[in-house]
Formats: sequence, C-alpha cells, structure tokens
Amino acid sequence: DRLGEGDSNLTIDDIDNVIKMYLSAKALGSQDEEIKWTPIRTFSFTHEYLSTIGFGQVVPKTAAGKYLTVLMGYVGIPLYLFNVVMWGKALKKLLNLLFLPAYKKYKKTQEVFHAEETTIEGIRIEKLPSNLV
Repeated sequence: DRLGEGDSNLTIDDIDNVIKMYLSAKALGSQDEEIKWTPIRTFSFTHEYLSTIGFGQVVPKTAAGKYLTVLMGYVGIPLYLFNVVMWGKALKKLLNLLFLPAYKKYKKTQEVFHAEETTIEGIRIEKLPSNLV
C-alpha cells in the first residue's frame, strides 16, 4: 500500500510479503500432476510445434519421443510453411475472384487521367499519396 503511494523505503515485512505472494502464486500455478496425452492434446502439440508457437504445456518425456519430435520438426516445419503459403495463394485467388469485377467496374466509372492532355498547372493536389508521406 505505502509503496504505491511513493514511499520507496523497503522493510523486512515488505520483502516477506512479496515472498509469501510469490510462493502462494507458485503453488496455484504449478500442479505436479501428470498431463495425459489425448488425441486433442496430441493435435495441439503437433500444431504448436510445427507452427513454431511452442506453448510447451504437453511435451514428450521419453528419449525416443524427444528424438521423434526433432525428426518431425525437420520434416514438418518446412511442410507446414509450404501449406501456409499455399493457403495464402488460394485466399488471394478467392479474393481476386470476388472483388476484382467490382474493382474493374469502379475504375471504369472514374475519370481517366491522360498526361498528354493535362498541364501541370491544371492539376491540383488535394492530398499527398500515402507513399510520399
């Protein structure tokens, strides 16, 4: 309380309170029960590992499991990235298919700018293009 009010002098009681809060938070957060591998946790672990998120809640315990995880990473991470790129290309094609006709129609309704017909004095810039700002 008083530390929040600007008093910067620490006492032994303040340190004891911080240690007690730390120990109580640690006891709440770390339960040493074994987490079982279910199909959904296995899928979650695989996704987290291959996408390199790595939350680390479920991890292999045996040496064989650890070696297989490294092997899965060597093969799976490039395949996962390839999959993400392919989904991105498919999404780009879908968005082009949906929005390109509307964009072309919009462009046809806009006034066409011909450089040879316009002099620099006739051009008035209302707003700078975003790439020049």
